[in-house]
Amino acid sequence: MKPVIKRGLQVLALFAVLATAFATVDAATITIDDIADGIPVVTTNGSPITVLSSGPESLHFTFVAACFQSGACSPSVSVPPFVGTLLERGSMVPSDRLILNSVVGGGTVDVVFGSDPVIPPLPGIVNPASITAIEDGAFQELGRITSGVGPELSDRIFVRSDVEVVPEPATLFLLGSTMAGLGLTARWRRPSQK
Repeated sequence: MKPVIKRGLQVLALFAVLATAFATVDAATITIDDIADGIPVVTTNGSPITVLSSGPESLHFTFVAACFQSGACSPSVSVPPFVGTLLERGSMVPSDRLILNSVVGGGTVDVVFGSDPVIPPLPGIVNPASITAIEDGAFQELGRITSGVGPELSDRIFVRSDVEVVPEPATLFLLGSTMAGLGLTARWRRPSQK
């Protein structure tokens, strides 16, 4: 085999090893379904969750992140809270908020979720990797806990929320002009009193 081809194959093999070492592996997916008014439903395909409290439009639970279970990240390292926010379409007002806090010592992640009108307040310091999205009625990623080392383990949290229907300007114009037309018609048909 020619030295140039052999060297090229060695570089490709090294690249494949490095790409595998730094790939992200989804360890667990946690979903919060808040499509109907009431208590949000949380499910997971990975780490078991412990629900601490729940109520109309609010949920508080914990889970042990996969990177802590595997030893890929240190449970003694605390990171700023990760905040995921869904905004109402059209008004850009927060509709849902998810706050992830890592608890030092056990690798536990504390999750607080709230939806209109029970939106949890923002913490003083926020992780710069936080996510903001516009709600669309589908499951949207609002939270992620990663190990930060390769291969990177990742717990992902998705939220589905009900979408408030906001009338479009053309619809409002049509409704207004219809009401004005009905009012004028009623006035025109009324006999004049002299």
